[in-house]
Amino acid sequence: MLNNARYVGYNQSVLDHLRNISEKENNKMKFTMLAQDGARISDVYSQLTAIKQSDNPITIILSVGGNDLLAEDAEPREQFHQWLNLVNAIQIQFYDSSIKIFVLGLYYPQTQTRFFDRIRQWNQWQKINKYTVISTDDIITESKDICYKIEPSNQGGSKIASKIVNYLSGFNKIMLKFY
Repeated sequence: MLNNARYVGYNQSVLDHLRNISEKENNKMKFTMLAQDGARISDVYSQLTAIKQSDNPITIILSVGGNDLLAEDAEPREQFHQWLNLVNAIQIQFYDSSIKIFVLGLYYPQTQTRFFDRIRQWNQWQKINKYTVISTDDIITESKDICYKIEPSNQGGSKIASKIVNYLSGFNKIMLKFY
């Protein structure tokens, strides 16, 4: 969801919006995108090595699971267990650090209504498991918010970036990394 640069115009990606909003608000947040387009839960483990303990303080915004969940043969409960294992691995890897982990909830792709129940259940499972969830299903509500079936458009990316920056501005972090 976060790595949408190839689907939108110049300076219209979620990362571009995050940087632009942060610069306008002068909140000194820095953003690094480690997300890979099309990545699945199992792909994220290899990305963990890119996080350096010396980059503290770091806030991780974890946006993963959508590609797994939207597969035709998806078993949502099995994918959620894989997701839980990933989050636990991240927590274990950074147990002694000041890294905070936030979860970006999934939104409903307007053209993929058959997945609404899966996404609703997924978002509920995240909250039930007591993760700090930054929801997106309440802001990605128009067909203009999405392009290429499931990717945030310029408008949708701007909404997501605004919500993330507003949510995190109270935590006053210097470095944010996205997966």
